[in-house]
Amino acid sequence: DADQAAVELLGWLELHLDDAPVAIITGFNESFLPESTGAHAFLPNSLRATLGLVDNERRYARDAYQLTALIHSRERVRLIAGRRTGKGDPLRPSRLMFAVSGAAMAIRVKRFYGDDAESGARAKTPLSGAPEAARSSFNLPPELRLTAPEPFRHLSVSRFRDVIADPYLFALRYLRRLEPLDDSARELDGLAFGNLAHEILESFGLSAVAQSTDAAEIATHLDGLLEKVSSEQYGSDCLPAVRLQVEQLRARLHAFARWQAGWRAAGWSIAGVECRTPEGGTSFPVDGEPFTISGRIDRIDHHPEHGWALFDYKTGDAGDSPDATHRKGRDKEWVDLQLPLYRHLLGEVRDASGSAPFRPGDGGAVRMGYILLPRDSENVGASFADWSDGEMETADEHAREVVRELRRNVFNYNATLISPWSAGPLAALLGLGYLEGASDEGGE
Repeated sequence: DADQAAVELLGWLELHLDDAPVAIITGFNESFLPESTGAHAFLPNSLRATLGLVDNERRYARDAYQLTALIHSRERVRLIAGRRTGKGDPLRPSRLMFAVSGAAMAIRVKRFYGDDAESGARAKTPLSGAPEAARSSFNLPPELRLTAPEPFRHLSVSRFRDVIADPYLFALRYLRRLEPLDDSARELDGLAFGNLAHEILESFGLSAVAQSTDAAEIATHLDGLLEKVSSEQYGSDCLPAVRLQVEQLRARLHAFARWQAGWRAAGWSIAGVECRTPEGGTSFPVDGEPFTISGRIDRIDHHPEHGWALFDYKTGDAGDSPDATHRKGRDKEWVDLQLPLYRHLLGEVRDASGSAPFRPGDGGAVRMGYILLPRDSENVGASFADWSDGEMETADEHAREVVRELRRNVFNYNATLISPWSAGPLAALLGLGYLEGASDEGGE
């Protein structure tokens, strides 16, 4: 049931389904009611009428009937027609208002246009900047500065990129816990698709088949895992879009099976999967003061001659390389530090059994990269980040600067950082568009 203290807003076409005794109809102006389609490059109104499509005449008849039915089925109906837009441009009343004859029409025309119109409805001078109708009575964002109860002393390696992108947005997410809630999904988003693949590949890495060099055997095993996990998570009778995505993942897993068989035949073996730092994280001191970082490495492989490979699985369609993900722009600025920081986790991570997959005594170089499972199956496989020691040290210094930022414990809103907000769920709350900077008072 609707909140009794709330005012329910309904669209024009569903308004007649509501049984409320009183209806207030706003926007009773021409082009809105009746709805009208202007010049159309391919389907002008005359062609619509010839083809039997809905045209302006039929819309007028529909809306006239709808209005008549509403008036005769309610105790009271109030029609509100605006005189000016938010920019101050004049508006015309709906033709339906004048669907009467004689004195009644004259009274309505005089009431709308005459000198005795209500003073509260007279045109106002538009304010500078955003149109008056689009301006907000709220300060957006409501808090221009955020602080934590205590400065951060710990951070996951995957969250460094959030601080780099926008410290204020980071604070909203991890201090205010502002995240979207949406139960309207009809298909798997990128995160859900990736999580499904991760769970399957984790189970594969723990199985005896992970040591196989037979691509067909690996593919068959992955098929079984895909059926099991997808059925557990989404049911045996899932939505058609989800079934299609499951089959898309199957194709990627088959390509992975071919790569994995060749990788194993080359002498590489899986030493650990889903390897996590212990509770409390790993020490990462900055400026002589303690700080800890934590993380999870999807997969650690070992080769008796070539050393170690630290992998993250990536299921994004594009299949971007580690360097393309971690550094941006002409100057190759670090925007993500996850893989470089894995070096600091490696000696302390443990698999699900509590064992340490990394054995420093085995020697060999340590490389980091992705196992890509993109849309193009030809690009499935390992993609390494071949950064130099100097570049790694630059990444470490960038991480230390992030820690210093967190210790300052002041997260200011920066209106110039548009990109992190533009597609995010908090864009409306932060007032992108006209609402951005709508309040001229009370800011810091």
